[in-house]
Amino acid sequence: MTQTLYQCFNFLARRNGVISLVRHPDDPCKVRCVFRVDGEEDEMLATVEYDCTAEMDLLNKMVVPVCRALQEQVEPK
Repeated sequence: MTQTLYQCFNFLARRNGVISLVRHPDDPCKVRCVFRVDGEEDEMLATVEYDCTAEMDLLNKMVVPVCRALQEQVEPK
């Protein structure tokens, strides 16, 4: 299943999704990106940590795969 950024944002909107960026509490050179969506019974969380000094394709390497994984957990076929 190929998922686009558009589909990810639609999934997040359907599930009251929130993406939060915060500094890692123990390592100032790392950032935590937390995804939160409403599931059927509880909210689902996914956390990704990345080095703030390294260049990274956040959309294709983080947002799309995390949304895909959360969607598979929350909206099984």
